[in-house]
Amino acid sequence: FKALALGADFVQLGRPILWGLAHGGEQGVRHVLKSLLAEFEITVGLAGCAKLADVNATYLAETRG
Repeated sequence: FKALALGADFVQLGRPILWGLAHGGEQGVRHVLKSLLAEFEITVGLAGCAKLADVNATYLAETRG
């Protein structure tokens, strides 16, 4: 979500995919990708965005310290 809000066109997911592959083969990779997609959809919805094009930096909080 953060990468998309900051203007990224794509992100790399190598580590989670390799973890899924190591622990469950092809099915493990499918599970990891489905889980990541579900979490992303929940995050977008909780932010109040109706579509991906609505995601922008105004949805990010600035932290200090």
